[in-house]
Amino acid sequence: MSETSKNNDESKSDVEKVAKGSGISLLGGVVGKSLFFIIQIVIVRLFGSEFFGLYILGLAVARLIEILSRFGLDFGSIRFVSIYYKIDNARTKGTIISTLVLSFLGSIVLVAILYSCAGFIANTFFHKPELKEVFRIFVFCIPLMSVSFVATSATQGFHTTKYVVWIREIFQPSVNLLLIFLFSFTNFGLTGLVYAFAISYFLTLILSIYLLTRLYLSTIVEQTKAIFEIKKLVTYSAPLMFAGFINVLLAWTDIIILGYFVSSREVSIYRTASLAPFLLMFVLNSYMSIYAPVIADLYQKGELGRVERLLKLTTKWIFYITLPAMIIMIFFADTLMNLFGPEFVKDGAIILVTLALSNFINCLSGGLAYTLVMTGKQKIEFINSLVLITFNIILNLFLIPIYGILGAALAKGITILVIKLLRLLEVYYIYRIQPYNKNFFSGFAAALASVVILTLLNRITILSSYQHFALGIISTVGSFLVFFYFSTKTEDDKHIIQILKIKLSSLIIKRRA
Repeated sequence: MSETSKNNDESKSDVEKVAKGSGISLLGGVVGKSLFFIIQIVIVRLFGSEFFGLYILGLAVARLIEILSRFGLDFGSIRFVSIYYKIDNARTKGTIISTLVLSFLGSIVLVAILYSCAGFIANTFFHKPELKEVFRIFVFCIPLMSVSFVATSATQGFHTTKYVVWIREIFQPSVNLLLIFLFSFTNFGLTGLVYAFAISYFLTLILSIYLLTRLYLSTIVEQTKAIFEIKKLVTYSAPLMFAGFINVLLAWTDIIILGYFVSSREVSIYRTASLAPFLLMFVLNSYMSIYAPVIADLYQKGELGRVERLLKLTTKWIFYITLPAMIIMIFFADTLMNLFGPEFVKDGAIILVTLALSNFINCLSGGLAYTLVMTGKQKIEFINSLVLITFNIILNLFLIPIYGILGAALAKGITILVIKLLRLLEVYYIYRIQPYNKNFFSGFAAALASVVILTLLNRITILSSYQHFALGIISTVGSFLVFFYFSTKTEDDKHIIQILKIKLSSLIIKRRA
């Protein structure tokens, strides 16, 4: 076999891994984020905007503490399991056990601290005494969340995403939604919502450990003595703990600072407006869930050319998927906000549009952050994260007192734009690679066509807002499919399309059978 043929076969293998893995993640993400969206609507409709605002503030604090308790070990498990699982069972076993135990111990320490400080945080920072009990219930979710997240991350190291998808995107939100309905018939009120969340993560933890043990450790637990590389694991993971914490803090900074300056009702409006734009991020995360371990493996082998090829490919596909979604959100912001109630439309629609643009900019960068992290440049990404959160906090403190919840949305958008440009320059300077090619921006032709069609549809007054919404989705998606069908496609694009056709055909055959 010639060197060129070998390289083409290897590249096709890379594309297959990303296409199959991200396809599973994307499909699961659609289900998971739909469930997540429904959960928020159900909470608002059943318990009201005030309760929802308090619930979100409690969840924000729990998420921040939980990310610290992981100590970056979710990234460590992905990277080292990905490197070892084919060649070293002892180190694979040691990595998995180490990450689970360390994340559990870290979470216990932080739970004790947060429980004792719950009253102080509720009264002194948020000026909302009713949050104290919410915090004290949420803290018991932290070990459950932390260990289950690390356990599912370990399965990604085996270059598969299906278990992450089933557990995180489908099982946990489904159980949570069911329990919310059950607790709505009780007198628990706000605490019932938190109990529902806690129980769902307890069951998620049990399932995560069971699957990890049954599927991956059962063949090596008894036969292999684990080799623990605690220092190596912690040295790699520790900077990513702060990077991960800062990224989660960025996701929740606006909520936390809003909780200080505005009422629970305004927090509720901002949160509901952020839900639809957040769907754009699951597209990015779906691709990155399999991109990350593949990149770690390729870079370890010195295959930088294949790294760049995958970076360009994933960025292009993320762009084509998220662009029509962003257009729909902008045109139908009022309709989407009305799902939560008429009182959310006036102030929420402009927030939704602003955050949709912000998250689309985030998606345009592809896997730049993961490229840095998975190629051993985690310290650079840590510095990026420090710059990111510092800049974001300053902007929030400056803009929220002036513009209220709109100020928080503007702060997030400006911050994302700045940090994406910084990462783009860093990756190019270090590796001389970048995520774009000549076909990348041709998708704007389809965007222009869909914008024209949506503008004409809005002139039809005989249709209801939801009929407009349904026709808008069909026309926008149709515009992009037609454009993509007639556009020039690379060999990698054709290979992905072929994989998707095979997957779709197999699903149809199974259903008919």
